[in-house]
Amino acid sequence: MQSATERDDQSAEQLRRGYVARVIVELFPDGPSEGQYRALLDVATRAAVATALESGRSLEDIEDTVLPEADDLVREISWIVRPVDDRKLRGARQDLWTHRNDLSDEIRRGEIPQINRAQVEEATAFYLNLSWRVPEIDRVLADLLIAVEVSDYAQKMLIDAWKYPELSDSPFVQKGVFWPSAKRILIAAIVGFGTFLVTAWSGSGWALVAGGLVVVACLVWIVAILVHTPLEWRRRERQRGQITSLFEAMLRCYRQLSSPGPVSARHVRGTCEQAADEGVVWPGPLFSLLDDIERRSGRF
Repeated sequence: MQSATERDDQSAEQLRRGYVARVIVELFPDGPSEGQYRALLDVATRAAVATALESGRSLEDIEDTVLPEADDLVREISWIVRPVDDRKLRGARQDLWTHRNDLSDEIRRGEIPQINRAQVEEATAFYLNLSWRVPEIDRVLADLLIAVEVSDYAQKMLIDAWKYPELSDSPFVQKGVFWPSAKRILIAAIVGFGTFLVTAWSGSGWALVAGGLVVVACLVWIVAILVHTPLEWRRRERQRGQITSLFEAMLRCYRQLSSPGPVSARHVRGTCEQAADEGVVWPGPLFSLLDDIERRSGRF
């Protein structure tokens, strides 16, 4: 004979399965019912219900509050990523986000989906305020929090810089220093030499003095250009090196999540902290999420 607890567990499981089925039919009436969205909703609702039963919440409370909370979380995650091609939007909601083994190549080719930074931060904060946790959601959110910084940084310093160079301060699209300097030197030389010829031909004392001052000014200008040009070139090279270094530091952090199996939250956090020391500005919830994982199993 079944105990009351067993009957409640079975009733809650039936309630959960029915809720998941209704949500999937509502969202994807014409599409396949299986996919990452279904998988995340399934594990999220299962964890939420298990935690609710442990705390003694009623079946009515589970139906009215617990299951909708899990559904809200998965829906928030589903809208974080927008595909490059809007026509693939339905597919993107069924298959929300998976780790990119070639993230940098996808960014360079312009194939990386758009990740909404505000939404991934809000979804993470919402998740951390819940009473239950799911390793699969830990992994998706951590992956997105790192990927959004890599993508945004590359978008600003590389992709948008090439598209709109006049609006960018990226050193990768700034005009070269040697040809503009050569043109300025040529102008200074023409002005100085021309002034010298004119004043020498006139023979006037005042003209010679004024012309001499102009010639000296042109020579000083040329010397200043010759000194400034290599310094400016080295400054830009340092900037390019810093940008490349930061980009590589971000990618090192992202590669920590390449393993198909569980990874260490402490190890990922250590790598991200090193990148932060180099100048990477991670989304705020990233370290909160990693700390939360470390207080639990430490792996995700």
